[in-house]
Amino acid sequence: MGQVLIGVLALLWLAVLAPPLLRARSTHRRNGDLSDYYTSLSKLGRHQRARTDLNSHALMGIAPAAAVPARVRAARRRAAQRRRQVFTVLTGALGVTFVLAALSSSRPMWLACGVSLAALLAYTALVAHFQRIAAMPPLPLPNVSYLPARVPARVPPRELVLRRTANS
Repeated sequence: MGQVLIGVLALLWLAVLAPPLLRARSTHRRNGDLSDYYTSLSKLGRHQRARTDLNSHALMGIAPAAAVPARVRAARRRAAQRRRQVFTVLTGALGVTFVLAALSSSRPMWLACGVSLAALLAYTALVAHFQRIAAMPPLPLPNVSYLPARVPARVPPRELVLRRTANS
């Protein structure tokens, strides 16, 4: 039973690690495929953006790279470095707990391995979610029109109200 579990976990690790490795390998190969086409399109886009003024970026709500201050770029680099370090620590914790659980076959170590896997998956999902939110253009503000001032309702005199309640 233990060998089957290790085999299943190895297949899961392969499913997690194989796609990024294959993507990295395919980006280093340049055979004149679609990546060359998209690269040339992005070069044309950069050239076209250089010729236009900043109004198109302002209309779309996107700040061009030149308009981003250096300290903001430095803060983004530090944040990316922090994210890589946290991801590395979580991956290392998962690897260590997996090896220890496989060697000791104790239930608490498998539980620790599961907890570290859950932490890694949750962190990865949160980073992807926040990056997707950051990449979204800002929502346009709706046109706000204020309603005219409300005329207060006519309040009957207090005696009339009391008289009505006493008779009913």
